[in-house]
Amino acid sequence: MSSENAILRSLDYTVETTIGEGSYSKVKVAFSKKYGKRLDVKVLNKKQAAPEFVNKFLPRELAIVKTTNHPNVVRVFELIELTSGLQFIVMELCYTDLLQKVQKTGPLLTPEAQSVFSQIVIHRELKCENVLLTHDQCVKLSDFEFARSSVDPTDLSSTFCGTVAYAPPEVRSMTYGVGIILYILVPGKMPFDDSNINKLPQIHNRCRSVLHFHPHKRPDISHLAVIANFPLKMSVPHTAVILSTIIKVFISIAVGVLVSISCTQ
Repeated sequence: MSSENAILRSLDYTVETTIGEGSYSKVKVAFSKKYGKRLDVKVLNKKQAAPEFVNKFLPRELAIVKTTNHPNVVRVFELIELTSGLQFIVMELCYTDLLQKVQKTGPLLTPEAQSVFSQIVIHRELKCENVLLTHDQCVKLSDFEFARSSVDPTDLSSTFCGTVAYAPPEVRSMTYGVGIILYILVPGKMPFDDSNINKLPQIHNRCRSVLHFHPHKRPDISHLAVIANFPLKMSVPHTAVILSTIIKVFISIAVGVLVSISCTQ
C-alpha cells in the first residue's frame, strides 16, 4: 500500500484505484465513510511541484474552488494538507473527461453534443481535458489554477496561459476555445493540426476569410473541409449535417478571432 493510500485510509477513505497521474499529482477514486459515497481525490506533492505553481497558481485554484458553487463546476468537499507537503483535494466523482469520451466513442450525436456544450462554463484554461463528465452526463469544469479574482473589468492579466490548440492569436479571448471544443464534439477531432505552432497564424487568417464582405471571396465547403482536415468520403446526409456544423463552428471561431483582435487595438 502506498503512503498516500495509507494516509487516506487513516482519514476513513478507502482507495479503490488510481485513474490519473502527472509529474507531481495523482487522482484516485476512494469511498468516503464521512460522505457515504465514492469521490475523486487529487493528491498533490508540493515538494515536487514548481515553486511558481505552489506559491501562485495553487493558492488561486484553492481559493476559487472553495468559494464557487455552480452546478457545472466540480464540487470540492474537503481540503487536507499535511506538513510532509502532501495535499489532498476531495472532489465529486467524474468518470471521464470530454477528450477521453470523444476518443473512445467517436463524434457525439447532435442532441448529446448540444446538451454537453450548453453546460460549459468559460474559464482561462478551457479545453476538453478540463471538461469532466459524471455518469449522468453532467458537465463539471475543473482546473482553475489560472483563475483569478477581479472586480474591475479593465484589470487585465499579464499571465500567459492556455493550451496552444485552444488559444486565439492574441491569447485574450476564451470564446475561441469554446468554438474549438464545439468543433471537436461533432467530427470527433481537432479542427487544426497544432503540432506545428508556426502554421497556426495561417489557419487563423483562413478563419477570418469566412467573414469576408464579398460572398464570392469566402471559402466554399470544400475549402473549409481542407482547412479542417475533414474527409468528404461519407454518406451524403451525414456529410451535409457535419459540414453544416463545420460552417457554423468556423463562423463562431472567426467571430471570436475578430472580436479578440478588436479588443487589443
